[in-house]
Amino acid sequence: MKLERTINYNFGWLVLVALVNVISISGGAVPAIYFRDQRVTVEQLGPLLDAAKREGQSIIIKADRSTSYETVAEVTNAALEHGITSVALAAASPR
Repeated sequence: MKLERTINYNFGWLVLVALVNVISISGGAVPAIYFRDQRVTVEQLGPLLDAAKREGQSIIIKADRSTSYETVAEVTNAALEHGITSVALAAASPR
């Protein structure tokens, strides 16, 4: 599933475009975290999240099924702790 970096909100007479950053996490013994298509550690996320906050951007966190809940919670908490007020979790439809 590829998520776009912009989202269009169409209210009939008003169309808003919001810039969105996607944090992708793949699970395993050593989870891989990607921000703007670059692999990063949780520690490296801090400055990137600060920049996203200054730009007024939202965050979508997308994790595969093998990612632990603890890893998703750690990344989500990092976004919230760095002042991102719009954090969403992406979910795939059940099969």
